[in-house]
Amino acid sequence: MRRTTIFADEHLLKEIKYLASQEKRSAADLIRDALEQYIRSKQKKQKRLSIIGLGRSGKTTYPKSMRNYFGKHLPIEPGYR
Repeated sequence: MRRTTIFADEHLLKEIKYLASQEKRSAADLIRDALEQYIRSKQKKQKRLSIIGLGRSGKTTYPKSMRNYFGKHLPIEPGYR
């Protein structure tokens, strides 16, 4: 773990210290948890958005690799090549 410096408004620092005392934790621990939660929430949104529109190209053919795999394991609907 490395030490870093942040700049925050006075009211935010007071809130952090208050919450930390209520939870019997250090302010640094509270800030670390908040940063981890923020980063995780951003990563989840990015992952979800990366598949939007998947399969909506309008093409009626499967890539050869999919035909090879699914042709062996699943029936392909009539009309698809």
